Amino acid sequence: MVSNSKITGVCELLPPFFIMGCPRSGTTLVAQILNSHSRIAVYHETNYYPIFRPILHLYGDLRQSSNLMCLINHFLKLIQIQRVTPPEIEVFQKALVTSTFEGVLTTLLHLYARQQGKIRSGEKTPTHYRYLSEILEKFPESPVIFVIRDPRDTVHSIQKTFGSEIEDATWLWNEAFLSYSRVSSLVHLVRYEELVQKPVEVIKSICAFLGESYEPTMSNFFEQIPENLRLTHPKDLGKLSGPVVTTSIGNFQKMSTDDIKQIEAACAAGMATSR
Repeated sequence: MVSNSKITGVCELLPPFFIMGCPRSGTTLVAQILNSHSRIAVYHETNYYPIFRPILHLYGDLRQSSNLMCLINHFLKLIQIQRVTPPEIEVFQKALVTSTFEGVLTTLLHLYARQQGKIRSGEKTPTHYRYLSEILEKFPESPVIFVIRDPRDTVHSIQKTFGSEIEDATWLWNEAFLSYSRVSSLVHLVRYEELVQKPVEVIKSICAFLGESYEPTMSNFFEQIPENLRLTHPKDLGKLSGPVVTTSIGNFQKMSTDDIKQIEAACAAGMATSR
């Protein structure tokens, strides 16, 4: 890891980009593929908006230094819990892009890219989709990648991973799809099934959307999984330990016929888009 003394001067970096979508849709796979690019560092789940946006009013006017520093300190403590070495507070202050809610996140992502020896940053928090319209407004120069997967496989995976009820998992998929459908022309859609069936073609399209050159070594993303991800998200590593495979397509067929019909009926409006 690059030392804190080497990660100042981030103003020349490009605006960060975002990866989001319903949990268990393949956002981690997309993030790690992009993270293996020689220019790109993708932070795995800051959860910045879900954690801090609902309580932002409690910090008061961020134009006041004490309020801003309170937010920054809380954010850096969260980073430390995630087993990522946070930048020193003095380094963060010096690199601060703007004294705003959005500026704090941008600064963290820029510094993270520098820590990884990269010059471009990205962020992957699936449930940032709940704030998609706001993110598009507040980060007008930041590309957004939205990942979608067959709702039947998504619900099956949510159930298997988190033990959720079908109704809850289905509601989550529909919530994510609705957030996408409202701004579909402003984001880049990645269909999970296409990604695993035609990885090179889809990865090239993502790179083109970001204005980056495709690198063949991105197919070997599994050789560069960050240590903090291995430690904090072991459940995500199963499909990240080797090349992209199609074995997760159609796993919903292990469910009962009634459960499958329930998901199809509830998600009918978005089924065509996910295929």
